[in-house]
Amino acid sequence: MVQKRKIWLPLWLILGLGLAFLLRLPSLFEPYSYGDECIYLTLGQAARQGLTLYGQIHDNKPPLLYLLAALSGNLFWFRTILLFWGLATIFLFYKLAQIFFPKKEKLIKISTLSFAFFSSIPLFEGGVANAEVFLILFTIAGILRIFCGKKQSKWVFFSAGIFFSLAMLFKVPAVFDFVAALVFITILFWDTKKKNYKLPRPPCFATRSGQVITNYFFLALGFILPILASLAYFWSQGALNQYLTAAFFQNLPYLSSWGGSPRLRFGFLVLFVGLALWKRKEIGNSLLFILIWFAFSLFGATLSGRPYPHYLVQSLPSLCFLLAFFFSKLKPKEHLFLSVSLAIFLLTLFYFRFWVYSPFSPYKNFLLFATKRYSQEKYFASFGQKVERDYQLAQFLTLHTQKNEKVFIWGDSPCIYALSRRLPVGRYTVAYHIADFDGFEETASALEKEKPGFIIDLQDETKPFPELREILAKNYSLFKTIDGAKILVLYYIYGGR
Repeated sequence: MVQKRKIWLPLWLILGLGLAFLLRLPSLFEPYSYGDECIYLTLGQAARQGLTLYGQIHDNKPPLLYLLAALSGNLFWFRTILLFWGLATIFLFYKLAQIFFPKKEKLIKISTLSFAFFSSIPLFEGGVANAEVFLILFTIAGILRIFCGKKQSKWVFFSAGIFFSLAMLFKVPAVFDFVAALVFITILFWDTKKKNYKLPRPPCFATRSGQVITNYFFLALGFILPILASLAYFWSQGALNQYLTAAFFQNLPYLSSWGGSPRLRFGFLVLFVGLALWKRKEIGNSLLFILIWFAFSLFGATLSGRPYPHYLVQSLPSLCFLLAFFFSKLKPKEHLFLSVSLAIFLLTLFYFRFWVYSPFSPYKNFLLFATKRYSQEKYFASFGQKVERDYQLAQFLTLHTQKNEKVFIWGDSPCIYALSRRLPVGRYTVAYHIADFDGFEETASALEKEKPGFIIDLQDETKPFPELREILAKNYSLFKTIDGAKILVLYYIYGGR
């Protein structure tokens, strides 16, 4: 008798992954228009050319995102990596849902399909290669590793720590997901030790103090080692101070530059988590962890007070799990905490005035472009008025400069660097970084020293930079104007270009 093969993935999950693939597919054909992506690609290009990140070119995130951009080389491959990365994240989410909702197929489907949908649509910028979209794979993997460990083993916690560390090396606020796991592990051990009440525990959780201390140690060791490795690397490159400042120390004042009250938000975090822990006897184990995870991840997502939708991707996994709980039989306290959590999320959207992108317009415009009812020019224009100008300026630089020749652009259009594959003079790719990190004097010194053949003044920057104006007046003349942007050429090479 022939034994039937067991299907590896259920049909509904295959269809969900297929839907996510289709929802992300148009992003592969979008133009260079998203500023942050272009910064990542420019730093990736610098890394490919042998420049030291942070020491010779600057941005304010940890290095993994730039290394991924370096690996991809251009926007199409960056987005392609993101597409399959997103599918892998959905699969890991599904495996975690199986642990949180054992033998509850309906809740597994609701949580997984909602995550597949919301993580892929433009509403949360799921198709844009931002750090949050990459890091949630590692936070989910870290939590999954802890909960699916089959036996009490220090290596389970060590590998979980590594996953959380890799998430943080994409973006610092991922540390709050790690803290959420620590809080839950601690309270679970405390209740087991004190025999306050009986909760189902993951098999890898220890019950003896010595084992718990060992597990904590290896969890912390796994978390610290990748970070130490990055510190050692940048120390060897002579850029340790710049790395620490840009990726870690400088992040807090930079993140707070849009105002808001982090202390007030921290107070709400402590209050919410404290209430959940106080009433934990009336809350199931899975829901308790997800509430803690949601609170810490939302705090991390709103740490900067900035209204960018992709920041909320960090909270999306826990939010989708909470949504699924609404379709289960709940105790009164469980229903109360779920309702409060959803209300907090909605209030957060309004309080910080998160930007809302149409979830439908990008698909409509792509279909019009794919069916040749939109020209490329019209399709590109749907992503902003400056896109066509940036492409023209990049084409000019490609034709008039050498591959290894640096240029300088005064303004906030890093896509010109990414498109032309030219690097900036100085460490900064955009004017707002020069202003935010007080890089005026450093940039002016670099311009005086390197004297780039071309400087582009986009004419839309209001921040004063008198040193630049002096350099332009002394050494440069107007060569050409493209859509309002002035291209200035160094005097002594005017005739040779």
